Formats: sequence, structure tokens, C-alpha cells
Amino acid sequence: HLAKRAAAGGCPLLNLGEFIPVPGPRYLPEQDKVLAFASPSYTPLSYSLPTVEVEVPVNSIFRYKVFAKALLEGMVIQNLPAKDKLLAKPTLLLHAPTNPRVSAVVSPLWQ
Repeated sequence: HLAKRAAAGGCPLLNLGEFIPVPGPRYLPEQDKVLAFASPSYTPLSYSLPTVEVEVPVNSIFRYKVFAKALLEGMVIQNLPAKDKLLAKPTLLLHAPTNPRVSAVVSPLWQ
């Protein structure tokens, strides 16, 4: 299955592509993983492959945005105090990268 091979990486002919917003990415606290859907492609022909759910790579800032969103929603640390003072809507982490509050939450995780 080419889509899964693209997700695994290591083949220059296959490109994982961008992570898609719907269905949304999710953090799995039990496995400490961030999963998201992507639409891979076969690069030489620009042929789109079926959408596949993959683990977001560690070197992707998107992974840290999804984790930060889960953190503010209380999925990582139960009863996190004052989480609403950092960011009123945790979903902004995925859609407003230039917001200073988003940067303040994600930057320490990314470094």
C-alpha cells in the first residue's frame, strides 16, 4: 500500500504531504503519540494517494502544537490550574501560529 509506505518515509518518490485539518489531529495520552491524517502523493506524476493516519514526526512543529492543545485541554495533566489564562481557545494553537500567546505556549515545547 503506497500511502502507508509514504507515511513510513525513506522513499524519495513518495511524499507524505501536509496534515489535513479534518479529521483533526489527536493526542493519545496512553501511548504518548500525536496522530494526524495526511494526503500523500506519488511525486513523479503528482498522483494523490489515499488519505492515511500517521504518527506526526518528532521534528515537526505541528506535533508540538497538537500536544500543547491537548495539554491546555487537560488531556496530559489532569486538573491543570489556570489553563484558561494562557489561551482562551486551545484550538487556536493549530490555526493561529502568529498569535503571541500561541508562540508562548508552543516555543518552549519545540526547543
